[in-house]
Amino acid sequence: MIRTKTSLPLVVGAMLFVTAVFGVRELSQNPTEYTLEKTIALPPSLELHSAAQSSLDPVNIVVLNSSLQHPMLEHLSQEYMVQPNELGQIWNLVVQETQTYSIDPFLMMAIIQEESSYQRMARSRVGALGLTQVMPNVHRARLRSGENLTDPTVSIRVGTQVLHEYIMLEKGNIPRALQRYNGSLKDSRQRYARHILAEKQKLEALHIQFLNSTIAARTPHTSSQNVKA
Repeated sequence: MIRTKTSLPLVVGAMLFVTAVFGVRELSQNPTEYTLEKTIALPPSLELHSAAQSSLDPVNIVVLNSSLQHPMLEHLSQEYMVQPNELGQIWNLVVQETQTYSIDPFLMMAIIQEESSYQRMARSRVGALGLTQVMPNVHRARLRSGENLTDPTVSIRVGTQVLHEYIMLEKGNIPRALQRYNGSLKDSRQRYARHILAEKQKLEALHIQFLNSTIAARTPHTSSQNVKA
């Protein structure tokens, strides 16, 4: 759902925790494993964002720079026949755009999953295009000169803008915003919204699995280094 903006103490605490666990070393020496990108606020090789997963504690949202070893992307690759590196690029774009509007990136990933099955050239019978299945005739004003909705960068940016607008229109009511995105506001059972939110939770669980396994794998090594130091 909507990402709650994290307070400064929580962000600082998260930074210190990551620094304590991982130090300034790369999370992986193996190029086939995911590593975290660098940012100004954290040591080189790390990038950390915070996003609220519904009413649960904040989960670390990471930007990834390789193509294997992430359970969420591996699951999606097998399910939708899309290469993990392409899915990783989609994920990174989603994190970038949703951060701007304080939207949960897993929510946007679930929308892309339902709308286009992660196929950037997807086109519906009514003319919706790209990963987020935006209607170009409806949202043409959001497109810059020469842009095409089959470009993942454009589709994710515009799709996120549209979702944000609908969330605002519905005064933060995520299920109604999702129904509006789908063009099915009259569905009293809100089947589209319930499906998207269920898939969002599955993606979150797989990402948390990645974070937990990464921390578990690195902590003993870092601890032994600290003892020697």
